[in-house]
Amino acid sequence: MNDFNTELKRDYPVIANPVTWGPVTAAVFFYDYREKGNGLYPLKIRLTYRRERAYYQTGYDLTLDQWLRFNTGRGDINKARVAIQSQMAVMRDHVEDLNRAGAFSFEALNTRLGRGKKNDVFAAFEARIKELRCKGRISNAVIYECALNSLTDHVKSRELHFNRINQSWLEKYDEAMTKDGKNTTTRSMYMRCLRAIINASGAVSPFGRNKYQIKQGGGRKMALSRQQINEVLMKYNVVPGSTTDKMRDLFYFSYLTNGFNPKDMILLRWSDIKDNEIRFIRQKTARTNSTEREIVAPILPQMKRIIDKWGDKNSKYIFGYVSDKMTAQEIYDAGKNVTRLMNKHLNKITESAGLPRISTYTARHSYASNLLKSHAPIEFISEQLGHSRITTTQAYLNGFDTDTRLKYNTALTEE
Repeated sequence: MNDFNTELKRDYPVIANPVTWGPVTAAVFFYDYREKGNGLYPLKIRLTYRRERAYYQTGYDLTLDQWLRFNTGRGDINKARVAIQSQMAVMRDHVEDLNRAGAFSFEALNTRLGRGKKNDVFAAFEARIKELRCKGRISNAVIYECALNSLTDHVKSRELHFNRINQSWLEKYDEAMTKDGKNTTTRSMYMRCLRAIINASGAVSPFGRNKYQIKQGGGRKMALSRQQINEVLMKYNVVPGSTTDKMRDLFYFSYLTNGFNPKDMILLRWSDIKDNEIRFIRQKTARTNSTEREIVAPILPQMKRIIDKWGDKNSKYIFGYVSDKMTAQEIYDAGKNVTRLMNKHLNKITESAGLPRISTYTARHSYASNLLKSHAPIEFISEQLGHSRITTTQAYLNGFDTDTRLKYNTALTEE
């Protein structure tokens, strides 16, 4: 690897958008010293102070061609540029504050960014949360915030050192969460956050084979049958044009479009409709380093009816809940509000119609379960759900229902 202080002469620039904050110079740095296995190079924020340099991860990677279009590119390049600008704005505030106090140093800045106190789990959590919010990943930030709150409630101390966390500690923490009423899914989610923080710190991990293993939550995978959805839910009398009518239609739309969630639905654009199909990338997987998996759903007549009925032609987004002027937090709040409304009005219907209590997540499980009952290959179901592995789909599905179990077990007694 090349010495950071001796940059090689290249036929392309390695920094972009340099700015000066008093004695500190900041720039986006194309870290081309080592190519990743996928052909991408990390983008870092480089700070220079009195000829010393420090490099900060941004979480974004680009090819050389993308880097050369960094200031003008659209799509994913623009997302990276905007997100990194937000990260630099956070740094600028801290740097300028330290400059005013005459106390700037990389150590002081790192402490403010949560990178100091390297042995403190809570500081590492706060740094991760701040990073996620800078990138607009509000849903993930909220999960980490909940995990941090759970930890602080359990520890009841201002600090938690990494070396304190071992297998025995994790087992006691899991037991305490169980006593507090946290279900398996919630406990596993918090533990995965903690594991990610420990792995990123470089500390010895107490997780893994022959160590503490995170319990997998099965969840309450409530699925409605085709008959329950088509003959009961969608035919139940509601006031035409009412909020209940709209929320039911949006649930049905979600069910028919591979069960994608409300946030995916409100971000759906008119331009995502191509050749009588909807093509989109799930928000949950859009920022992963793996190859993005495009979800494709044919537009059925029922879906077209819902689009014609509730679509907003004055917006680039089909259902008009969001706009390009909204912040990541505002988009997140809009998705949460639609989810709340759907759950509220769906259960008005299910309670009166004698159906099981459901939620927006029921659409996805119902889609997968009903495809399985229709003898669709599990490979097809996995592709439609956007899963990268068949095993994920197998764990996701409900398995066989009561009628199926009764049918096959009864066969054991037949002459």
